[in-house]
Amino acid sequence: ITMSILRAMVIETLRGNNEPRGVGILSAENPRGIKGEEHLNQERHNDLHDLLIKLGYDFHHTEGEYLGIPERAVVINGITMSELKALAQRFQQESFLFGPRSELRLYSAH
Repeated sequence: ITMSILRAMVIETLRGNNEPRGVGILSAENPRGIKGEEHLNQERHNDLHDLLIKLGYDFHHTEGEYLGIPERAVVINGITMSELKALAQRFQQESFLFGPRSELRLYSAH
């Protein structure tokens, strides 16, 4: 997924796409669930951080683990499931969490 595709998704949403917005949790670290080197994980996390700022999302950093592997992640407010899925695919993630603030669910990125 390129930056222009992500930007187009945001513009489409702002023009009245009725897809519900919720909260999502995503990590850019450890692509495909395989533990990566720390410096590469830090670089990927920074890339996600910078991209979310460019796209104008409200987000907060958090930490967790996936398949027993610790990793940094972000909680993103006001995102649609398709926008979050595009980000998950861009950062080669197997899954992401999405739902209304009161009900998060795990979804496959494939």
